[in-house]
Amino acid sequence: MNLAQTCFGSNADGIQAQIDLAAEFGFSGVVPLPGDLLTIDDVEAFPAHLHGRVPVAAWSCLHPPADTNLPASPSSTVTEIWSRAAQQWTSVRSGLQLLGAQALILDVGFLQAAGAQQRGEKLLMDFMENGAPGPAQEALEPLQNPAGGELERQLDALARFLHGIHQRAPGLILAVTANASPAGLLRPAHLQILRQDAGLTWLSYWHDCGNVQTRAAFGMEQPGDWLDAAGGAIAGCTLQDWADGRDLLLPGEGQVDFQLVAEYLPRPAVRVLAAAPVYPIGSLPAAREALASFGIR
Repeated sequence: MNLAQTCFGSNADGIQAQIDLAAEFGFSGVVPLPGDLLTIDDVEAFPAHLHGRVPVAAWSCLHPPADTNLPASPSSTVTEIWSRAAQQWTSVRSGLQLLGAQALILDVGFLQAAGAQQRGEKLLMDFMENGAPGPAQEALEPLQNPAGGELERQLDALARFLHGIHQRAPGLILAVTANASPAGLLRPAHLQILRQDAGLTWLSYWHDCGNVQTRAAFGMEQPGDWLDAAGGAIAGCTLQDWADGRDLLLPGEGQVDFQLVAEYLPRPAVRVLAAAPVYPIGSLPAAREALASFGIR
């Protein structure tokens, strides 16, 4: 069992100190997930003897901060935006090598329809503030049922992006993951389209218990839909509980069906416990034991 870098908060010491602290409490390593931040100094100074202690890292943690005026997306049908994402690969690959990570988590972006990302972000923010989805179904419906032609073109762009990364690093485990926003591009059916129709049979999936629970609360896919679609291609899982729009809760404090997750997790899948930094690190071994009681070890 690993700890998410999220557990240490934004003001914590560097990742080497986090690994040492995690080890004190019986955790194998530390994983920077989407939304976490690794500094260039952290990556460049990472010692080889700690290889294996960061088994996986998120794409978003391994490249320089993006200029908001210069968007980058691996699923964009706009060549310039797609190319900017592809250009990030050099720094991402270097970071993986320096950390000794064998797997990469990729959030593939948002629906490209005009205003979709902004609508999704507003719906998500309102949900987090109010503890329940708002009444703005007219904003949600286009996100639940995106236009077919534009969606197909986005999936084609994403498949070309993923294929290019695989060609450059065929031994890397590349896992796509769901975005909590209802405007997130990836859906369970898209996993099968990418793996089967697009021929990306090597593609893996990263299951984030909190993100898929949020999507389910919006009336999108159920958590089991993601697990069914991925099957044996699950590379790992972010283990966090969720309730009433709040994520990063300890296992047992929310609504996540961890027994269901346990049924699907392959033995080699990376397990990452994620919790809000308000929880003391010393309380997390008990959370690990709670997961064990659900069958996740």
